[in-house]
Amino acid sequence: MATVMYNLGGYVFASDTAVPRTVSRDTRYNWATQNRLNREPAQQAISYGADTLKFNGVMYPCDSRSGKEQIEYLRQYADDMIPMVLSDGEGTVYGRWVVKSINESRSHLWQDSDPRKVSFSVDLEAYGEDYLSIFFYL
Repeated sequence: MATVMYNLGGYVFASDTAVPRTVSRDTRYNWATQNRLNREPAQQAISYGADTLKFNGVMYPCDSRSGKEQIEYLRQYADDMIPMVLSDGEGTVYGRWVVKSINESRSHLWQDSDPRKVSFSVDLEAYGEDYLSIFFYL
């Protein structure tokens, strides 16, 4: 039985599909320097910055479920260009995220160009919820 690691919309990152080996998150905050008379400059909070996630993984295709097709399935979801709910295998919901990029590298090719190894990375960015939009998606 497959262990679900992350859900992004309808796409499942699971132990028998595309498994992220590393997940890194970068959260930014926007501050402005305010010069002051006869004192050191102060920092003023302006807004929240971008919140990004990067999934990096490697697959060793041996069948169609865990093979190179998994990245194509993910691209099909990303092609819809809509924010998708991200959750993890423990049930934590991270809100809506958008796919910014999908990178794929195929190596150790067979004679028919079928890869024995597929490395991938998926870059996500938090959608940036509007407080009013919450009421339209419940």
